Amino acid sequence: MEQFAFIQYIDTLTDLMLVTEGVSDLYKQPEFLFFGPDENTADKMDRACLFMKAKGYKQWKSITTGKSIRIGGIPHDTHGMTTRSVRTYVKGI
Repeated sequence: MEQFAFIQYIDTLTDLMLVTEGVSDLYKQPEFLFFGPDENTADKMDRACLFMKAKGYKQWKSITTGKSIRIGGIPHDTHGMTTRSVRTYVKGI
């Protein structure tokens, strides 16, 4: 049930970000959301990214850093990292 609720949450946010026929686009430019996993959500980041990809969100890989290495992420739980420390890590390389 928890996974289902999380995907429904991601699905709703995606609906708000994707410009489709009949939806007003007041900004006329792409809008982005970025998620940093919080306590006990690290195991949901891969599923969120892959769901966004399947739904057609072009920036699906950048929706969160907490996904697994196999889809281009840095698993926060493995390395004990926060979103802020990931930024510092990326700037360092």
